[in-house]
Amino acid sequence: GGSYLEEHDRGSIAPDAGQLGSVAYASGDELQASLTFWEAEATVGKLIRLPETLTGDGKNFDSNLEILGGFRIYSVDFDFAAPSGSESSSEYFGHPLIGIKYTMNLIQHFTIDVQLDIGYFTDGGDRSSLGYDIMAGFMWRPTEHIGVQIGYRDLAYTLQSGSGSQKFEWEGSIQGLYVGAVVRF
Repeated sequence: GGSYLEEHDRGSIAPDAGQLGSVAYASGDELQASLTFWEAEATVGKLIRLPETLTGDGKNFDSNLEILGGFRIYSVDFDFAAPSGSESSSEYFGHPLIGIKYTMNLIQHFTIDVQLDIGYFTDGGDRSSLGYDIMAGFMWRPTEHIGVQIGYRDLAYTLQSGSGSQKFEWEGSIQGLYVGAVVRF
C-alpha cells in the first residue's frame, strides 16, 4: 500500500515575521513552497483463530482477526523561498510496524474491516520516525481472490533528522477517503 501527495509553487503572503531554517522573512513578504511526499508499506498477516461464537456460521456472517507486521518508508522533498533566500530538504525515513486487522464478512462477497498499526525507529542519535495508520473500509469481492475496497484512512507521522540549524522536523497527517483493489491468495 501507499500514498502520494504533490503541491508545487504554493504562494502566500507572510502574516507575521518568522524564520524557516536559515531563511528569515518579514510580515508581508511573498513566500513560495513546494512539497512532494510519498509513503509505501509492505505488511504480512497471521490469522488468529477466534472462538466460534465470534466467527459465525460462515454463510451470512463470519469474522477473523489478523496480527500484522511490516515496514513503512517515507520520502519528503520540500522547497521554500522568501525574498531573503531559499531552503530545501530531501529526506527518507523508515520504520518497522506492528498492527491488527479485524474483518467481518456480513454477506457473501461483502466485508467490513478495521485496521490499526503503529511503527517507530531511531538510530539512537538525531534521526527518528514515528507513525500510525488507522483504516476502516468496505470491500466487495466479485470473485474469491479479487476485490474492490473503499474506506477512510488516517495516517499520521513525526519525522526528524539533524540538529541545530540543520534540523529537519515534520509532523503531519493524511486523512480522507481511499479506493483500492484487493488481491487475496
